[in-house]
Amino acid sequence: MKEEVIKLLKELEELDAEERKKGIPIELRMRNITPDVGLFLNILIKATKAKNILEIGTSNGYSTIWLGLAAKENNGQVVTLEVDPRKINMARANLERAGLSDVVLIIEGDAKETIKILDKKFDFVFIDAEKEDYKTYFDLIFPKLQVGGLIVADNVVSHAEQLKSYVEHVRSNPKTQSVLLPIGRGEEVTLKIRE
Repeated sequence: MKEEVIKLLKELEELDAEERKKGIPIELRMRNITPDVGLFLNILIKATKAKNILEIGTSNGYSTIWLGLAAKENNGQVVTLEVDPRKINMARANLERAGLSDVVLIIEGDAKETIKILDKKFDFVFIDAEKEDYKTYFDLIFPKLQVGGLIVADNVVSHAEQLKSYVEHVRSNPKTQSVLLPIGRGEEVTLKIRE
C-alpha cells in the first residue's frame, strides 16, 4: 500500500475516533468501520477474486478505499451508494487522494431505490447503512448476487438487538450459508450457495 494511502486512512481513522469521543450525533458523524474490518474486507475481496463490488453506505469513503484497493488489484470496480451529498463530496475527495476515482462509481440517492436500477451481477456486497433497512437491502440485492458471491453486513454485534431479525433472515434462507465474525463491530458474512 502506498505511503500516501496509509496516511489518508490514518487521518480518517483519527477523525472517526475524535467524532465518537466528542459524542457527535450519529446522523452527523462518519460512522466508519474499524481498521481490522477494512483489512478483512480487502483480504476477502482479493482472496475471492471479486471484480464487481457493491457498497451500501459510502460515508466519507473510508471503507470504500479498502474495497477499492482490492478491486484495483482484481481489475474490478466498486459501485457505492450514498444518500448524503455532504458525505459524497468528502468521499470523492478522499477517493481522488487515494488514486481510486477510476475504480469507484458513486451513485447518489436512497439505496432502497438505487439498488433497483443496478443492472449487473455482483460478486461481493458490503452493507453498512441504516440498520433498520438491512433486510430490505438484502432482499433487493440478493437476486443480483452471483452464486458464490458474498454479502458482508457490519455492526451485527454492536447493534445486535436491532440486527437480530436481519441475522435470522439471512440464516434461514435456504440459498445461503452465513456466519458471524466477531471482528470490529461484528460482521455477518453470508455466502450465496445457489440461485
